[in-house]
Amino acid sequence: MILTYPLFLWLQKAYPNHPICFFGEEHICKQVKDFFPGAIFFSWTTLAKVLHADFFFSLNLSHRKEAARLNYLVRAEQKYGYVENRDGHLYIKGKWQLYRASLVQNNTFNAFHWADLNALDVISLDTIKNHKWSFLTNSLSFPLKLGLFLGASEESKCPNSFFWEELITFFLNNNKKPFLLGGLKEKKIANSLVEKFSLPKSMDFTGKFNLVAFAKSISFFDLFITPDTGPMHIAVFMGKQVLNISMGNVSPWDTGPYLPGNMVIRRYTDCFPCWECNFNYECKNNFSARLVCKLLENEFDFEDKEYRLYFVSRKNGLFYLKSKFMYKNDMVREFWFLVFGTLLGLWNEEYQINKILRRISIYDEDIINLLLAQARYCLNEIKVIFKNKEINTSFWKKFDIYFRPLSSYFILEWQNNNFSMSCLKRSIYFLEMFIAWLKSV
Repeated sequence: MILTYPLFLWLQKAYPNHPICFFGEEHICKQVKDFFPGAIFFSWTTLAKVLHADFFFSLNLSHRKEAARLNYLVRAEQKYGYVENRDGHLYIKGKWQLYRASLVQNNTFNAFHWADLNALDVISLDTIKNHKWSFLTNSLSFPLKLGLFLGASEESKCPNSFFWEELITFFLNNNKKPFLLGGLKEKKIANSLVEKFSLPKSMDFTGKFNLVAFAKSISFFDLFITPDTGPMHIAVFMGKQVLNISMGNVSPWDTGPYLPGNMVIRRYTDCFPCWECNFNYECKNNFSARLVCKLLENEFDFEDKEYRLYFVSRKNGLFYLKSKFMYKNDMVREFWFLVFGTLLGLWNEEYQINKILRRISIYDEDIINLLLAQARYCLNEIKVIFKNKEINTSFWKKFDIYFRPLSSYFILEWQNNNFSMSCLKRSIYFLEMFIAWLKSV
């Protein structure tokens, strides 16, 4: 819900005379409604009041069947996201909502941030590109008051106590003040840190703030060091600098700190990024605070085999993560970013696509050959699929991971269009264009 804040601002700009209504769980609406001035909030218990109102469009960002049903019931000229039809079948309206759905179990090479994906079906790229944010600079300058957000929605996203101990030791040795933040479930680790370092109780804010009170306290801090969590996004959207400690089954390209000037640190593993963990959270194990300490000493010019440091930036007007050293998967991710932007009509970047393909070819020519073989195989397969008008839902997994961004999107598009002839022609046209790009390298 918090990640819809940019969408809310863009809607206000694009549709200044339209009221904006949010539908959601009551306990969530109560927590976040103060962040959306002028919006109208409805919970499940108050839906009857709006089911007879007329809307310009409805946008469902949930995957729940109840929300798809609601999207069917609401009277709107246009509908986006999951929607149930009169026969009870589920469809996905909007090409970018379809793309977002294709990322389930398949986000390794995604470079589109969810805040952008929330909006791209209903907001123009120019509106997103021209929105004036208060951008920060990529300089931490060793701030005085540091907020350490100890928790997240899942344990796998949270640094362990050894990480926080290492970091607090560094701060205290440099006469800096680390303040502990979190909810009631972080109280236990906070108590142990307070006791270990004899910290004043006034530096422990765990369990003391709800989201609104936390937002009001943000001006007190100079920097937040935090896992990927809702309060991180609140701090970012309120213009505070964030250093995101990324671990567990989250991808900073999906849900990292949105505004430029913020940074992400991630321990590198071959399985990163992932949707769910099958390797005992190797990215979290033995995550050291030493890299954070180096950053706070302004040592940006280093290369580390174990960790990746990413800087939040913009590419073609959208969120993008950059790093000083570009690795193979980063190049493949940029390729798919440009490809889907072209496929779904955001831009025409054939020159940039050819350029990144040449870089990939220099780094590893086998990837180009693999993509070419997979595209040809897919071209042959879809003719059979459309003849029978049915497909195994795991079809996309038959392809190599480098090609799966496209096979995953295709299978949803075919099903979503009931294997129509126009959908078949569109897929064949794009695959032929895709093959031509690869052959030109």
